[in-house]
Amino acid sequence: MKLPQIKVNKKKVTYITASGVFIAMLLILLLAGINAFFNLHYFVFQPPIIINIQAPILLKDRELLSPIATQSAMVATVVLAAEPTQAPLKGSRTDAIFDVIHYNESNYGKAPAGHHMDCRARGKVNEWGWFPGGDRDFCFNSFEEGAITIKQWITKRINLGWSNSKILCFYNTGNQINTCAYALGNLSDAN
Repeated sequence: MKLPQIKVNKKKVTYITASGVFIAMLLILLLAGINAFFNLHYFVFQPPIIINIQAPILLKDRELLSPIATQSAMVATVVLAAEPTQAPLKGSRTDAIFDVIHYNESNYGKAPAGHHMDCRARGKVNEWGWFPGGDRDFCFNSFEEGAITIKQWITKRINLGWSNSKILCFYNTGNQINTCAYALGNLSDAN
């Protein structure tokens, strides 16, 4: 008994293959766009009625983690505490890291040039290279405000179990790496 022969239309197979590849590429681009969106935003689900009627879903911006903004973090906002809390005690690990940052960024405010001099000319302070959201013109109103803000930032990372080197690298590069030129004191190769 002879089996019937099936004729394959090669043009139709090529068309279906090309269509499949095109659809797969569109799907990948769609997923990449969704991923990029959710890198910057997240949803907060809440009951639609608490005391007054409100939206059941909120879309909020993510908080910037590093004082040095990376390209993806440039649009993020930083919320500084209006009432700074008590600074850590002198001689603490926080103070040691703070002193390294203060020296590396402005030689304790004694460097003859740099952003700290621009702030000083405006009657403000930024001897630590603190640029929230990538704002290169940012200055603190007082030395105490800047010191407390930066010490709080350092203390938060210490409480997460980070090493001194990792904290310094994250401060300088915005990347969570264990060692870098900045932490080793090699400022010519640092960010």
